[in-house]
Formats: sequence, C-alpha cells, structure tokens
Amino acid sequence: MLMIINIQGLLQTAANASHRLRLKDPGLWYQLSTDGSDMIYFIFEDSFEQLNTIVEK
Repeated sequence: MLMIINIQGLLQTAANASHRLRLKDPGLWYQLSTDGSDMIYFIFEDSFEQLNTIVEK
C-alpha cells in the first residue's frame, strides 16, 4: 500500500512540474511532451531554473 502511495506522489510531482513548464516555456514543453519526456522534467527543474537565472543576469 505504501508503495502505491509513493508512486502516486512521484506521478503527481512529475505532472506538477510538467504543468509549470507548460506555463513558463510552452515551446520547450511541447518539444518534450511529444514523446512523454515532459514527465521527467521534474528531475532537472531546479538545475534548469538556476541556469535560467544565470543566463538572465
């Protein structure tokens, strides 16, 4: 039972990150979503945000 809850939490985290990306950068989201890669964006989200902050300066 606990494993099912953990999996659901991971899927929700991935979906939330995908949604944030869709709002922030629709072009990138579209490119990633064509093969489902948008659902792994949450793994790189923090690094991506730090890189964007550095580039914007």
